[in-house]
Amino acid sequence: MCDASDFIVGAILGQQDCKTIHPIYFASKTLNVAQQNYIITEKELMAIIFAFEIFRSYMVLSKMIVHTDHSALRHLFKKQDAKPRLIRWILLLHEFDIEIKDIKGTKNVIDDHLSMIENDETSDDSEVNDNFLREALMEINAKDEPWFVDFANYLVNDIIPKGMTYQQKNKFFSHLKHYFWEEPYLFKVCSDDMNRSCVFGPKTQTILDYVSKWVEAQDLPTNDASVVITFLKKLFCRFGMPKALISDRGTHFYNKIVEKP
Repeated sequence: MCDASDFIVGAILGQQDCKTIHPIYFASKTLNVAQQNYIITEKELMAIIFAFEIFRSYMVLSKMIVHTDHSALRHLFKKQDAKPRLIRWILLLHEFDIEIKDIKGTKNVIDDHLSMIENDETSDDSEVNDNFLREALMEINAKDEPWFVDFANYLVNDIIPKGMTYQQKNKFFSHLKHYFWEEPYLFKVCSDDMNRSCVFGPKTQTILDYVSKWVEAQDLPTNDASVVITFLKKLFCRFGMPKALISDRGTHFYNKIVEKP
């Protein structure tokens, strides 16, 4: 149930059991100066938008019935020449499965009280968030295939999408390499028979306390002994010197610099 007054919008989330609606959640919001200048139809629709923003997690993938005492809202969804702001709000509501029903003001007592509560401070000066995903504007008969279907078809069966121009094919293969890594191994053998890492960038150094299992980790620019020593010194200053340092005998641990007393 939603309602609006000159200064406040209110909403109630409820669940109907037989003919009785049991309230679950109450919400209200004080309008800012700009919103107070909206016409009554805009305020009533804004109350619905506010309710769906607050209660969205309850409403997604569920059939919702909106009770309002402003009967014009039922016909607003079929109107093609409404104000741009109203059209944007209506498009936002298309994400949900809703049905708008009229309710007499005398039966909408709780919402009327919520929309009449006086508050000296506006709860939110920002405009209603009427931004929506581009997908909300797609036609109902749009394709149901995932966006990566063309890439998958090519990688599995060497099928190139039909009707592509020469430039589109070049763009397709250029994008393909961003979603597929031909080399499935993290390391590969070079000509000097040494295993080398294929991934470049910062090296994460991890220290684990053997007793408490406390973990410290930090990205280091390199794995050089001097860089690792600096990292260890910072830890020793915080936690004290350990009795023993157990490592994988990597060269950044097993060297003369570390062995110095």
